[in-house]
Amino acid sequence: MWMEELSNGKYKFFERYRDPYTEKWKRVSVTLESGSSRAKKEAQKHLDEKITEKLQTLTTTDMLFTDVLNDWWELHKKSIKPSTIKTMVYAVDEVKETFAPDVKIKNITAKYTQQYFTDSEENHIKLKKQKSVLSMVFKYALDMELVDSNPVQRVRLPKKVVTFENMEKIEDKFLEQSELKRLLKAMKSYNRGYHVARMAEFMALNGCRVGEAGALKFENYDRENHTITINGTLDPTRKGSEGIKTTPKTLSSIRVVDLTKKEIEIIEEFIELHKIRKSTNPNYKDMGFIFVSANGIPIHKSSIGKLMKNANATLKKPINKPLHPHILRHTLISTLAENNIPLKAITQRVGHKDNGKTTMEIYTHVTKNIKSKVVDVLDKIYK
Repeated sequence: MWMEELSNGKYKFFERYRDPYTEKWKRVSVTLESGSSRAKKEAQKHLDEKITEKLQTLTTTDMLFTDVLNDWWELHKKSIKPSTIKTMVYAVDEVKETFAPDVKIKNITAKYTQQYFTDSEENHIKLKKQKSVLSMVFKYALDMELVDSNPVQRVRLPKKVVTFENMEKIEDKFLEQSELKRLLKAMKSYNRGYHVARMAEFMALNGCRVGEAGALKFENYDRENHTITINGTLDPTRKGSEGIKTTPKTLSSIRVVDLTKKEIEIIEEFIELHKIRKSTNPNYKDMGFIFVSANGIPIHKSSIGKLMKNANATLKKPINKPLHPHILRHTLISTLAENNIPLKAITQRVGHKDNGKTTMEIYTHVTKNIKSKVVDVLDKIYK
């Protein structure tokens, strides 16, 4: 350390350190009121702290896991949608708090990581999300040359136990056509539910997600070619009254879908309704969306879900399945599969990847109608 007296009567203390990256000497400084022995000791303390802080930033191979996770998360958030951030943040926070808060990332092994998952009492879904986050963090660390390998790649999650109850739940993911018809009829008859029911009917025929249906605009409708372009979804992180349309879930979600006569009928009905509302309601907010409420705001998914449950309760024999807008999409998949439509055509219509887990589950599941056909065939063969 050395000292220089300044023109204002103060004293500036300097110390050198070597940058491990450039191998060049750099210096830090601190200014104090005095040049006394006591001041020199104080200056040395401040300078040492500054150098330590500088070197900690540079010596990245000694970074704590938590610090690397924070760096990765700040970068990752810039490449994903707000809705995805909202979904991921819980898993990120759980990993940050419980995985290795005070451990240097270079010291984390596959054994350590495996033990974390083996000892965890979280359910299988949460563990899968945590493993996904960890894998991305270590991939980032590998790219930054902070570690030599990704320990998560060698980790196995505790196997999920499949029970009879779990197996039966596949049937609860979609409606039989008889159930769908009964439900839609009840929804149309329910108090002020007609137009929401018509949107639900469109979704059941089209296979679009509820956010995709809400984001459909008149400009997406090709009347001449009888198609509709699905290229976005309503941003779930914003108010419905804002009508913010954002990019869809995946690239495979962007598609042009051929419309059935019933779908065209429903769209044309909303076009006429739009004209009437716009000319008669001074508070009507025209944002160009097709499926809107009386004030021009896109119909919210909660309105569909609530109507489905309320209408179902009025049936003599209510449908004993979890009713939500997404079941309409699954119903189309099961209906097309039952009618021998190829898997590729189904995935293209609904905007799923070819290996979509739910699509495959429903496609391979034998519906009640097919089950009865199998029995009929066997009865005829083995008379």
